[in-house]
Amino acid sequence: MEKDYDIVAVGMMAYDMVVREVDESLFTRDATLLKELGISSGGGAMTQAVIAKRLGCRAALCSRVGDDTYGQYLMEVLRREGIADTWVQVAEEATMVTIALVKPDGNRNFLTREGDNIHNFTLEDVDLELLKRTRMVSYGSFYFLPGLDGKGEEKIFRTAKDAGAMITADTASDAYGKGRDLVFRNLPYIDYFVPSYEEASYLAETMDVDKMAETFLSRGATHVIIKLGEQGCYLAEKGYRERIPAFCQKQVCDTTGAGDNFTGAFMAAVLQGLDFQQAALFANGAAAVSVTGAGAVSALKDKQQVYEILHRDRL
Repeated sequence: MEKDYDIVAVGMMAYDMVVREVDESLFTRDATLLKELGISSGGGAMTQAVIAKRLGCRAALCSRVGDDTYGQYLMEVLRREGIADTWVQVAEEATMVTIALVKPDGNRNFLTREGDNIHNFTLEDVDLELLKRTRMVSYGSFYFLPGLDGKGEEKIFRTAKDAGAMITADTASDAYGKGRDLVFRNLPYIDYFVPSYEEASYLAETMDVDKMAETFLSRGATHVIIKLGEQGCYLAEKGYRERIPAFCQKQVCDTTGAGDNFTGAFMAAVLQGLDFQQAALFANGAAAVSVTGAGAVSALKDKQQVYEILHRDRL
């Protein structure tokens, strides 16, 4: 049966403010001149939806946002990008705001005001019928949706799987102390599990990527992609392991959102027929493009940018 959407992203929306360039010496001066001060949409689910849409997918977002200045900006981004926003609940509450302090090398530290929209997003805000109308559901992210984690994510996964949808999920740090079992008990539903190295290390209690991957596969995940930042990614499925190197960028502006650009591009590639290895290579290219602009969604605009990266030598 033909589906209405390629991807439905379920999860976090945030308003990002990007401040660059700064370093620790900021606190030794009364005033600091900045190279750039900008705003951007952020949050795992929203960033993945934006990137997937730009790469040719029909995308919808299921989330929650405050009816404040920040939330209004995010809703305008969705309309501008052509992402279906019918399933974004708008409420009289505060939207999550993150200030990214970007260093000269492009790495960043975040200052975050937790939004009510993150804590108040529950299973009641998720239209389960929507999950039956898509080819893939993205959950973004474990540990960052306290109103869903342990209280409804399994229902989301089961509904999507019963309707024949693939499931992609990533994770954040376990800031609310939910524990490893939150992820482990849901891995059998997940087709593509996409943690960062640090997140995978916490879950698997090891620093060895082979052992991390084996832990997740043995717990039921079908495919594992461990994001390794500037070193690329590590792929694992039954009978297959491979490290895919990253692409070199001479000038790194801002690494904010690179992991979500990777995941959004990976999903788009899978849905457009690329195999596991090819999709990861494409996603590495997308992540390399993403770090050339400030903010999570400023740099990557279309497939052509990724194709240009793919034709260059890898690290």
